[in-house]
Amino acid sequence: MAEVKKIMVAVDDSECSHYALQWALSNLHLYGSDVSLVVFHAQPLAVFNGAATMGVTYSELIETIVNQQRQVSEAILARAKEMCAQKKCDCRDCVRNRGS
Repeated sequence: MAEVKKIMVAVDDSECSHYALQWALSNLHLYGSDVSLVVFHAQPLAVFNGAATMGVTYSELIETIVNQQRQVSEAILARAKEMCAQKKCDCRDCVRNRGS
């Protein structure tokens, strides 16, 4: 059984990262047929000042931030998956929170 090569492309909401993904998709054939593409998005570490909560409890604030980060990640990865689909490439996605 041939070894499956894995190529990882990190994406964020910048055009540069989407250009890198486009480049990877256009050049996957150079690595043969046994290639797995992983699209990665690292969520930024949420930093906030406790004095700026405006009456919201700490747990509510954390929940709001986590939900917002999840929505941003989903949107970024949806765009990346659309780019993969246009090139008829099946990709896996991976999200990691920098804090974990």
